[in-house]
Amino acid sequence: ASTGKVDFPQLSRTIGTSGSVELPGGLFLKWGKSTSSASGSVVVPLDFPNAVFNFIMNADIAVGASAVFLTVDSSTTTQPGATVFARNQANTAYIAANYYWFAIGN
Repeated sequence: ASTGKVDFPQLSRTIGTSGSVELPGGLFLKWGKSTSSASGSVVVPLDFPNAVFNFIMNADIAVGASAVFLTVDSSTTTQPGATVFARNQANTAYIAANYYWFAIGN
């Protein structure tokens, strides 16, 4: 019976809440879950050998919880990481927040 699982043993990968995979041709996919400090910032590791092509994130908040604004300092979206800031719903103060992120680079 087939499990429906396709395995690519030749791909270099680390699988988990945070992880990465290197695709043929040198393209990397990286992901993780991070928490910003009460000062609202955290550096997300984007240690690609050459360049960052795309970086996205979303807040991990409970249903009905106040909205959280996540912003990236665009001048830091390079090696070795992006600085991410979390602010409260009124956008008046930095806060601690959990979020998931995903990045593509080479």
